Amino acid sequence: MPSSDLSSNKSKSSSHDRDNTIFPIPELAIARFKGADTVDFLQGYLTCDTTKIGDTKPTLWSICNIKGRAVANGWALRNDYETIDLILHNSLVDPLLMFFTPYLAFSNTEGSNLGKKSKIYGSREPLDGKGLQLAQNQYLHIFYEDNSLSDAPQKSPKNTERWIGELIRENLCLLMNETSGRFLPQMLGLTESGAINFDKGCYLGQEIIARAQHRGSVKRTLKQLFWTGTRPKEGDDIVTTDQTIIGTVINVDGDDAEGISLSVIANKTGFPVESATTMFQELSSN
Repeated sequence: MPSSDLSSNKSKSSSHDRDNTIFPIPELAIARFKGADTVDFLQGYLTCDTTKIGDTKPTLWSICNIKGRAVANGWALRNDYETIDLILHNSLVDPLLMFFTPYLAFSNTEGSNLGKKSKIYGSREPLDGKGLQLAQNQYLHIFYEDNSLSDAPQKSPKNTERWIGELIRENLCLLMNETSGRFLPQMLGLTESGAINFDKGCYLGQEIIARAQHRGSVKRTLKQLFWTGTRPKEGDDIVTTDQTIIGTVINVDGDDAEGISLSVIANKTGFPVESATTMFQELSSN
């Protein structure tokens, strides 16, 4: 069976008309770090160069555990001189802050979950020339309690496609609780997306990540897949008919019968792959 064509796939998950609709993104939340040592403190943990985080262009970042496995990722913004906001999946905000708690005690930095103090919306086009661009057809709009929360839209538009689909098409994954701490950044495409800076100083897990990079290859890599059948869930293993685990689903978009996903897949996997009641085949960008 030939691979599905990413550019011509007509499923609901990959066919959109361009518009300027703004819609809420409840999957995203903000962990705020504030204090005189914020930039230096986060430099020792995040994989990006925190000195280069700006206030208008989101910086891709991730954080890894001591074994070099990525536990969270997303986008960073410099809110002011002493404040950095980390945008990530809402299921990982509190675990991230809990992880940082013992280290923050020795730094002039405070961490907090903005929760209801902020609202995050998305759009496929910039609105009045404004928006934080994440991908070709993906923009974020953040409303904060202290200056603009009252301006946030109060009603959600109907029939809005899930925003994660645009990230999948750009090969940008987003970790959540079900996929946290399981994969090297290289397996998640975080090196290709620019979330890893190999020129900065040491950070947690850096030695293992650098070693994998110098080897030049990892056993599994991120792939865009087209699926049909039972909708897979984030964190599901992809298991062949002979019970071999060949991958894990990271992000999913689509309806109840077909869609697209980002999955970490064993190299040289032959497609299509039937896993339980779901069929996966590789998307082609041609």
